[in-house]
Amino acid sequence: PVEKPAFEMMGKILTEFKDFDNAFESYKNAFLLSREEGKYAIADGLKNLCFAGEDLGEDMQEYYSRIAKLIEELPADERSALRFSFAAEAGKRKNYADEYRWIEEVVATPDCPEAIFSAALNRLTEMNMHLDYAGNPDAAALCAADDALDAARAVEKGDFAYFGFDPVCALFWYSRAAELMPELKDRILPKQFSAAVAAGLIPEAAGYARGIPALEAVVHAMDVDEFAQAVSTLNNAVTASLSKSIESAAAVIYPAFLFLSREKRREAAEQILASRSTRDDERARVSLAFGSVYLDLGMVDAARSMLRAALRANPGSEIRSRILIELAWMEAEEGDYKQAVETYRLALKQNERFPAAWAGIAKASIRLGEFTEALAAAKEACLLNPADASYRHMKEALEVVCAEPKDETADKLFCLPGAENTAYAAVLYAESSGKDAASAWNAESAADVLAFR
Repeated sequence: PVEKPAFEMMGKILTEFKDFDNAFESYKNAFLLSREEGKYAIADGLKNLCFAGEDLGEDMQEYYSRIAKLIEELPADERSALRFSFAAEAGKRKNYADEYRWIEEVVATPDCPEAIFSAALNRLTEMNMHLDYAGNPDAAALCAADDALDAARAVEKGDFAYFGFDPVCALFWYSRAAELMPELKDRILPKQFSAAVAAGLIPEAAGYARGIPALEAVVHAMDVDEFAQAVSTLNNAVTASLSKSIESAAAVIYPAFLFLSREKRREAAEQILASRSTRDDERARVSLAFGSVYLDLGMVDAARSMLRAALRANPGSEIRSRILIELAWMEAEEGDYKQAVETYRLALKQNERFPAAWAGIAKASIRLGEFTEALAAAKEACLLNPADASYRHMKEALEVVCAEPKDETADKLFCLPGAENTAYAAVLYAESSGKDAASAWNAESAADVLAFR
């Protein structure tokens, strides 16, 4: 009957929440429905009642005796499955002596199905690594190992739930992981916070955020009446994270800005920057972090303004080159390739050994159809970072195109990195040369494209 698995599931849930009385009743209802399903179903139902009864402090020896008789009457596959089920449940309850005994019985069962035998043998091997001096399972060591594994699984389940848009379920699993492994609390807490925020559980989120400025800023940002507190705590968080990297500062700003309007984002940035010194490039670095966040939020004009403000802070050559590269990238994205090339060259004046700048010049020059200039830049990029596959692709393709130019559109696509560009270039070459265009879509490298060129 369909009610039976429902009662069993309810029993598990109630046991999880330590409602043992109702759990026992659920398992009893499931057992009553299973009495006509054969000896295995009866034994399995009695097993659930045994564990539920023990949770209530009852003596279940009579039930165990009935199960022992039923087990001997079962065929080998069902006997093995039931014993393994007993072992698994005993392990969940940290009753390792019983688990070990059941596992040994599974392994010793004649004609045990291979899958069950393999699983039992693996667990037996794990347990044998944690035996005490008397050769018995070391409960403390096994408990620690199992808790670590269960915590990892709980985090994994939480991640699945979170990215599956069920933040309440995610929060449950993250909290379970933190309970199992308190030493991982600091690593799990940001996940708990994110799940609480996504679920709209603001008081819980505030609890997780307490004492952590970066998270407190998010909580304040969620309340329009707490904008001043949001800016203040965010300012402190930016200061702390900036000592690590500009990227760390951006990672702190982004979550809080998600809950602010565009106007409030600008206002917050202005207030935070107003307190920043130009010493040690502090203002420029914070501006660069804000610019990066604005880009991620689709506020392109605000990002450009922030990057230019960073330049006005008169930063050192390293930060200046990074800012110029960001500006050049934005110019290229907007189709202003000539200006992008000029800006990339300004960045190279600050640091001529910046491979990303040379690669940027190569890409922009390809877009302009200036293949000779692009090849020179691609060679520099490869020289500085020979491990980058996209740089190598540009260099190889540009050498071919410069030696023998063909269709300009196809040549541009051929030289630009990216799987979609490579395949499309191969198709265009195939169409112009009368070759099989359908197979050209499978082109993945410069060498593949040459077969159709």
